[in-house]
Amino acid sequence: MLGVGGIADKVQDIFTSIHERIDAAIDGFIENAQAWFKDKKGRRQQKKEEKQKEKEAKKNAKNGEEGEAGEGEKEEDKRTEQEQKADFDKGMQSGVEVVKTEGKTSEELAAEVKSKKQKFKLDELRAKMLSETEDMQSWTLTSELGVHKKTEKIERPKTAAENEEQVSEDERKYPKGECPRGHSLSEPQCGRQS
Repeated sequence: MLGVGGIADKVQDIFTSIHERIDAAIDGFIENAQAWFKDKKGRRQQKKEEKQKEKEAKKNAKNGEEGEAGEGEKEEDKRTEQEQKADFDKGMQSGVEVVKTEGKTSEELAAEVKSKKQKFKLDELRAKMLSETEDMQSWTLTSELGVHKKTEKIERPKTAAENEEQVSEDERKYPKGECPRGHSLSEPQCGRQS
């Protein structure tokens, strides 16, 4: 009569379609979660296998067996003895030239020596300041490559920047060497003695 009888069926159809969508969303979420956990488990297994391989490589290296060089391990030097000796000599000479270069600060020398070590593929190339006087510095340069080892002592003049660092604050304030009262900075009344 009024067409009210079909309302119950329509409401039921609406609830059924909503229910199907919710079920599909839940099923999709469960499937994604399962895939994520399986992937996580797979990654964990892969990491575990990698760690095991690293342990075996370290064990083999300790036993003197050859294996793949892992990260952090030194690769085998494929240069001949003559090539190593030539690179050793060139690296040492280059390092001496760097240390003798005037106008470079200690930090600049260290950086350049490090780059020479890498360039000539040396096991060691290190510059170290032993002592310094007012105008000179005494350095040692140590180089090593395989069986070749050498240490050389080098004298070099201090740079202007390094000399400037030793100038006292009073000398910067009063470059003529006198305090504002007219005394020499080395006199006791100025609180500074040479």
